[in-house]
Amino acid sequence: MTLPIVIIGTAPRCGSTPYAHLLEQKMGIPSFHEPWNKRLIESSSDYNEKLFIENPFMQKQNFIEYMKLRSSNNRYIVKIFFADIEHRCPYHQELKIGYKIGLFRRNVVDQIASYYIAEGRKKFHDNINDSPKNYTISIDPQSISAIIYRVTNANYSLENCQILDKKIYYEDIDFSELKSIYRKTLQPLNLEDLKNKIKEIMNEPIPSYWKFGLGSYIDKNKMSIKYVE
Repeated sequence: MTLPIVIIGTAPRCGSTPYAHLLEQKMGIPSFHEPWNKRLIESSSDYNEKLFIENPFMQKQNFIEYMKLRSSNNRYIVKIFFADIEHRCPYHQELKIGYKIGLFRRNVVDQIASYYIAEGRKKFHDNINDSPKNYTISIDPQSISAIIYRVTNANYSLENCQILDKKIYYEDIDFSELKSIYRKTLQPLNLEDLKNKIKEIMNEPIPSYWKFGLGSYIDKNKMSIKYVE
């Protein structure tokens, strides 16, 4: 296996973060998680510098370390998403010489539900010391449709990507040896209702994102959380 290792996830919630940590621990080399991702936050309508400071995968120091290591050797892991592979992509160096792993989830409905929940909670990672509360999440068809479009489009594109050296599935990875400060997200009480709505939209003869237009977007104002005692 050549270095660096490039983990290309389909879309958020495919398991790329824990998988990168697992390889990091097994191989004894550092991993970097979307080091150029600040541009994605800045382009969003709810950009907040606080998010950049607090998110452990978007720290400025992490980006500096990545750039230093990248300029001197190849002994590292970088995790990106398929959407990052574009014209003038900042990861061209890694994509040219690295070992490229495409990471998928077999259960796409679960991935879409997890993505929707993370966006609704405005939180993608739970710390093991957190004290989660039971909650329900509102179900917004337009936002679900936008996420379906992002995930299924990325799945199709990565599945047919000619540059991959290996394809793996999240469900086949043994995470039993992973040491992490993060825990699995507590699921909403109405998770099955959310999944059923996702399946319903995915089975529509005319996709909802066509109805809303290809520019359909995730409306976080409609993705409210209600805590339950």
